[in-house]
Amino acid sequence: MKKIVRLTESDLTRIVRRVMNESRLLTEGVPNTTLTSGGDIAVAARTVCMKGNDYIMVSFIVDNTAGAADAYLTQTPYMSNMGSGNSKPFIQTGQYNVTIGGKPSWGQADEQNSPKIPKGKKATVNVIIATNTNSINNQRNGAATPTEGNKIATDYFTSIRNIKTATMNVRYNGALLVIPMTFGGFTIGSTTACDAVITLPKGF
Repeated sequence: MKKIVRLTESDLTRIVRRVMNESRLLTEGVPNTTLTSGGDIAVAARTVCMKGNDYIMVSFIVDNTAGAADAYLTQTPYMSNMGSGNSKPFIQTGQYNVTIGGKPSWGQADEQNSPKIPKGKKATVNVIIATNTNSINNQRNGAATPTEGNKIATDYFTSIRNIKTATMNVRYNGALLVIPMTFGGFTIGSTTACDAVITLPKGF
């Protein structure tokens, strides 16, 4: 018989914090290093579907040529500083990998597989950004009245369309690399077909 486990918001917060702490512990015995960015990240303008998920792959260069040791990414790169709107829950990063010469780069950090930028190398970090507009429709449908639901949806969609800048945060053994992002602008298409899921190769 399957067991159903119900989690509260505080339970989820505690689990996320524990996972983040454990991910940092994976590299606690690895020497620190210094990564630099190859430039700002530009996300081209595009139309996203209204009732599902769309996926955008962004790729950017990170440089470990001035570092003192191999670099290991310790958590999924994440976006912040997305303006004053309510877009954050609906525009998020998901899958990612690190490639060198088009091939995934992984290494053993404290005997755990981690994305790796070797000392003296430049690498490409590929990150999938998901636009989860279906959650907006769920919130609209869950509102007390249709009028309230439509206002909630309108506010969220407006927030997504107004995203112009953000930062991509890359945490690794040594520090946090913060890279500026610019957005060409999102258009919400009521008849636009949603994307298929993008799966990045892991390479191990």
